[in-house]
Amino acid sequence: MGHNAGSTITTGANLTCLGIDAAPSSATALDQVTLGNGFVQSLRCNVQTISSLSDMRDKKNITDLTLGLDFLMKVKPRQFNWDKREWYEGNKSDGSKMKETPTAGFISQELDEAQTTENADWLNLVLKDNPEKLEATYGNLLPVMVKAIQELKAEKDELKNENNEMKQRLMKLEQTQNLLVRKLEMLKSDDKEINQVKSGGVK
Repeated sequence: MGHNAGSTITTGANLTCLGIDAAPSSATALDQVTLGNGFVQSLRCNVQTISSLSDMRDKKNITDLTLGLDFLMKVKPRQFNWDKREWYEGNKSDGSKMKETPTAGFISQELDEAQTTENADWLNLVLKDNPEKLEATYGNLLPVMVKAIQELKAEKDELKNENNEMKQRLMKLEQTQNLLVRKLEMLKSDDKEINQVKSGGVK
């Protein structure tokens, strides 16, 4: 639906293209919905999230995620300016149409390197249907981010417990020190009395 929407599709199937020049990731892509072309700047709706199937009855081999903070430390958030090749004749950028305002995000190649290094291509952080135009799936990082937060919370709790133990040990050391100081003062007092008695006996 829309001028030239889906015009690049050849053998692709189960594709929905809405908006001017809306096209799937490749001519042979499967099972995709594309909203608008490369000039779209925002997606507007009254709600901020899209609901997706997550029923436990439709899932098997459920285990705790092992990817967390260590994986996130390999992911590189970037600031950049868009300068899309499709904005130029022949898809060759000369920088003349680069957006002046920077934005933040990730680089598909770097996301792919991170997941490949960790043997986690199953995260599907990068859509590679079209090798000439890689796409990133940021949302798939959410479970990893939650895991990382949980790891940080556990580390914080462990440090808090260690800190409390150190405080208790310090209190005991202070109590012992105070006791030793009192005993030393008593010994000094006894020694003074003994010296006074000895001095009196000498006279």
